[in-house]
Amino acid sequence: MPEGSGALWRVLGLLGDSPRKCGTGYEARCPAHEDHQASLSIGTGLDGRVLLNCHAGCPVDRVVAALGLSMADLFERSAAGNPVRRFRLLDTSGRTVAVHVREDLPDHEKEIWWESGQGRKHGLNGKAVISLPLYRLPDVLGADMSVPVIVCEGESAADALAGLGLLTVGTVTGADQTPSPDVLAVLRGRLVWLWPDNDDAGRRHMQRIAASLRALGVEVSWVDWEEAPAKGDAADYVAGGGLADGVRALLRPSAPPEHLGRTGDFEIIDMAELQRKVLREPRWAVPSIFPEGVVLLAGKGKLGKSWFAMDVAKAVSSGAKAWGKVRCEQGEVLYLALEDSERRLQDRSDQIFGGPIKPLTFLAAIRWPRADEGGLELVLEWLSTHPNARLVIIDVLAKFRPKRTNSRQLYDQDYEAIAPIAEVARKRGVCILILHHANKLKPDDPVDSVSGTTGLAGAADAVCIFRRERGKVDASLLITGRDVEEQELAFKFTLPDHCGHAWELMGDAVNLRLSSERQDILDVVTAQPGLKRSEIANALGKSSGNVGFLLFRMMHDGQLRYRDSGYFPGLLNTPANAANPLTPEIKNGRFLLATSFQAANALATEPISTDSTDSTVSGSSGVSAPEQPAGSLTNSEGEDGETSPPLEHCSACGGRLFPDEHGLCERCEQAR
Repeated sequence: MPEGSGALWRVLGLLGDSPRKCGTGYEARCPAHEDHQASLSIGTGLDGRVLLNCHAGCPVDRVVAALGLSMADLFERSAAGNPVRRFRLLDTSGRTVAVHVREDLPDHEKEIWWESGQGRKHGLNGKAVISLPLYRLPDVLGADMSVPVIVCEGESAADALAGLGLLTVGTVTGADQTPSPDVLAVLRGRLVWLWPDNDDAGRRHMQRIAASLRALGVEVSWVDWEEAPAKGDAADYVAGGGLADGVRALLRPSAPPEHLGRTGDFEIIDMAELQRKVLREPRWAVPSIFPEGVVLLAGKGKLGKSWFAMDVAKAVSSGAKAWGKVRCEQGEVLYLALEDSERRLQDRSDQIFGGPIKPLTFLAAIRWPRADEGGLELVLEWLSTHPNARLVIIDVLAKFRPKRTNSRQLYDQDYEAIAPIAEVARKRGVCILILHHANKLKPDDPVDSVSGTTGLAGAADAVCIFRRERGKVDASLLITGRDVEEQELAFKFTLPDHCGHAWELMGDAVNLRLSSERQDILDVVTAQPGLKRSEIANALGKSSGNVGFLLFRMMHDGQLRYRDSGYFPGLLNTPANAANPLTPEIKNGRFLLATSFQAANALATEPISTDSTDSTVSGSSGVSAPEQPAGSLTNSEGEDGETSPPLEHCSACGGRLFPDEHGLCERCEQAR
């Protein structure tokens, strides 16, 4: 009897004074019928449950009911009242070398740990898990060599098949590891059937075992249960009414069935054939921005990510322009708004759409199972029944991914939270946009701001970092990925000014930052014409040298004029924006976009094309053309015929002089 089997003592106590020791168990009079001799055998299974067998034929549930118990009472319970199962691993001599303990927690959660031998000491005491014997090994050692052995993953699956009278062993390493060749050597000379769990990790686990067995000279067959649910195993087969006779019908010889190798781990591609192969063009939810596959959109909470996603949903479902600029091809949309209520979702859609939504183009759900609880299969089923689907939005990842456990590396859990979703997206040719939170760090690489380990970003096809200073209307989106050009785009929050979209695409963020610097100068000069360079620099809180160089460029572009030792608005500018006076923000040098990435990541790419070829930002010229090299600046002439002063050079250092410097530059003048 395993130490601490409270369930067994409870059963023996309810049987009164009739139980007596018999071999490794007990025998007693059966309470389910009038028993004049001890026809009930009582024992303990390898998993710690109480085993009852009435030799007169009484079903177990009737015996349990006669004792005033339920079937769950046959299992041990923890101090918290949760069912506990202890799976004993026995070596070839029948000695317990380890115990795998599982406690079933509320909400379908579980806690698993190891105990060493009979000492009930947590951990394996230095043993490697790959060196542990197969579960139910004694059954195999005592069976005829001609009886096939089924190898499955885990103790529960092995117990389920053993309950059908099948000879079964279970691996205990978990799917990410493989029993050592010494452990598998006990299967030499036997017929072996491999039963993998119905997921990628389970298939890879059994494929590695098959390779090890073949190296030992063991030929294997595969159990191919095509109707298995996602992650379904042998225990699910038995729970669904499967019988022992039906298992043989599931057998496939030697090579694994096609769908068992669909992960492509062992597929070898002839590159010459690949060169000639005609591949379909990738599909885009938003052209040049959101490709097919998983797009991970990360940003801090309450900064407008859900509004941003709703803009995309509206554009795709109605074939409109995303953020007012980028035309999208129409397709059906599924939006999993897992943090919203119906009222909040209704309010948000009313503001974005501003009118009726075409039926069956935009579907949403506020409750959805987690990915490992059937949620991913439901997404796949929806995609299968909606061939025109183009976009799925998951808002947010934390409500959809499997819950983390303490038994596996965090990186592996994060990677596998995204990888299966990405596989579905790529196979179906759709974009799955996943909203996620960013951490509070300000790393050199913005991708490192994704909350969690790098496994999340590593598994995604594209990563978008959404940044916005709280309380500001402007934001930037850094986009990087396998099939999308790295770029940084600028957005402006437009609600509640008008319906149609919450965020408006303003263009390339790098160019707009430069435009914002020019706009700050124009605002100062417009408010106080005739200021000198040093006075403008003081108003902006910037160095005189940096401001002076930009003043030169703006004069060259006709945005400023220099007259009487001061600067004035150029004739090429539109009238000043009366709502944009010399504010404290301008005096403190704060930019239009309150976002700053490292220069290495701020690549100046071409702006996304829009309907207007002459966009403007706050009254100044819009996304500016690439700047001329400093040495290429020439004299410029305004519309009134006024010519800017000729370019001169410092007689001491040879550097270019600003219009208000003569002979010597400011630095050389101060040095003298």
